[in-house]
Amino acid sequence: IDDAIIEPSEAFTVELSNIQSNLGIGFVDGNTTNTATGNILDDDAVGGTGIAFTNTNVTVTEGTDAFAIFEVTLTGDISENVSVDYTTIDGTAIDPSDYLTTASTITFTPTIKSYEIQVPIIDDAIIEPSEAFTVELSNIQSNLGIGFVDGNTTNTATGNILDDDAVGGTGIAFTNTNVTVTEGTDAFAIFEVTLTGDISENVSVDYTTIDGTAVDPSDYLTTASTITFTPTIKSYEIQVPIIDDAIIEPSEAFTVELSNIQSNLGIGFVDGNSTNTATGNILDDDAVGGTGIAFTNTNVTVTEGTDAFAIFEVTLTGDISENVSVDYTTIDGTAVDPSDYLTTTSTITFTPTIKS
Repeated sequence: IDDAIIEPSEAFTVELSNIQSNLGIGFVDGNTTNTATGNILDDDAVGGTGIAFTNTNVTVTEGTDAFAIFEVTLTGDISENVSVDYTTIDGTAIDPSDYLTTASTITFTPTIKSYEIQVPIIDDAIIEPSEAFTVELSNIQSNLGIGFVDGNTTNTATGNILDDDAVGGTGIAFTNTNVTVTEGTDAFAIFEVTLTGDISENVSVDYTTIDGTAVDPSDYLTTASTITFTPTIKSYEIQVPIIDDAIIEPSEAFTVELSNIQSNLGIGFVDGNSTNTATGNILDDDAVGGTGIAFTNTNVTVTEGTDAFAIFEVTLTGDISENVSVDYTTIDGTAVDPSDYLTTTSTITFTPTIKS
């Protein structure tokens, strides 16, 4: 009978007995019976039959999938039990931080020919790249000549674990995007940069200062470098040196820019932008008591016929960074225009180099 069941070579017996003869004929060997054996070789354990993974690449997301499930099947009908061992093997995903080691033996029977290997997935709070582990099948136990479908001595499948921790609110950002300092009081403008979320490997970001109304090197010193966050260091201070000059000037500002995040973890800026900026404001300390505009002499005496002009000197005390102007005009008293003097009015403009 040609069945479709994978089975070992099998045998049956043909027996001769009950010789009926008037001639005294018996069996040659003198026995009362004679037997012969019929051996039936199986033809069902052929290409395409055997054990294999249904899917050799399984992807799950931590926090969403409790298990990575691998299905193993035996193709072909069998006449007796067949077993195969399985175990997980660490890769970039490791036990017990990413998944739990799972190992046992699958036993296929004539009625059970499919089995699910369920590997528990660990949901941690660490931002990490996609990671992988392996499930290996080996050591088939069979009297039927059953092997792996592909003819190899082992079979493997890969489990890929996607991370779920790099979500809204995680990433890199300035703690304060507006920092104000006073020259002469504050030696540095300090900007704090933080990484929110636990990470499994280093993440870096570049920073540099950019001139605004405050310029390098008269107001501050250009500062540029790279911040490297680690699993244990997630906060960094950028210290920008502030220059204390003697020039009266308005409040001035510069920018600190973060850019070029280097990460295998999908880390970005918290706000989702490609760069982040913060502003440094520098308050002046030079327009203090004694600085400003004034007459050098508030009482000028001249003699008509002798002095052609009454001369009043106006000065600006203190160094300035840009022009400053003040209007002047004469006002009649007992001396009147045009009989005693001529009305004089205009604007004085002081510059960083002209202060009288």
